[in-house]
Order: sequence, then structure tokens, then C-alpha cells
Amino acid sequence: YPSILKTCIRLGDLELGEQIHCQIVKTSFQLNAYVCSVLIDMYSKLGKLDTAKDILVRFAGKDVVSWTTMIAGYTQYNFNDKALTTFRQMLDLGIRSDEVGLTNAISACAGLQSLKEGQQIHA
Repeated sequence: YPSILKTCIRLGDLELGEQIHCQIVKTSFQLNAYVCSVLIDMYSKLGKLDTAKDILVRFAGKDVVSWTTMIAGYTQYNFNDKALTTFRQMLDLGIRSDEVGLTNAISACAGLQSLKEGQQIHA
């Protein structure tokens, strides 16, 4: 399923992506961290950020890739407040950020012109 979902992203085909997601649910396919992160990526890149966040909250657990994918989705659409809120939630859950998460969090700070918060994240 992940390769098909990635094709949906490249094609910009949300409808097909949603159909594949429904098929995943119908077949009780194991939603492991990788599948979750690809679903979050697809919904984020195709503009369905609420659906992506719902998948993150319900299924991703402590997978740093899923969390940073969600943060990247928010920064892509300039929802910098939501990106930073999600970054803080990730840290509050004890999930250590990777370089991608840090880069996106600092980018969100730049979008908000929040130098102080950017410095705190960078420290």
C-alpha cells in the first residue's frame, strides 16, 4: 500500500488515495508506523491536514517520522502555529526530534518571525 499511496501523492490524486486508505481499513491491514507516516504524508501534501492529524493522534504513537511528517505538512501550508504546537506535543510525549523535525520547527518559527522561540529550539 505505501508505494501506491506515494504514487497518489505524485499524481496529486486525493480521491484515489482516499480509496486506497478505505481499502487498508476494509482489509484490516496492519497500520504500522511506516504506513501511518505515508498516510500522514499523503493527506498533508494533498491538503487534508485535519485527516492527517487524526491519523497521527489515533495511530502513530511515538513514531518520530510520523510526527515530523505532520509538522512538515503544517509548515508547507504556512500553518506555523499548528506546526509548533505539534512539535511541542511530540516533545511532551518524550519523542526526540530528528533533524527533519528541528528544521521544520525552526522554519515555522521563521514564518512566525519568532526569533526567540527559534533560538530555544536550536539550543
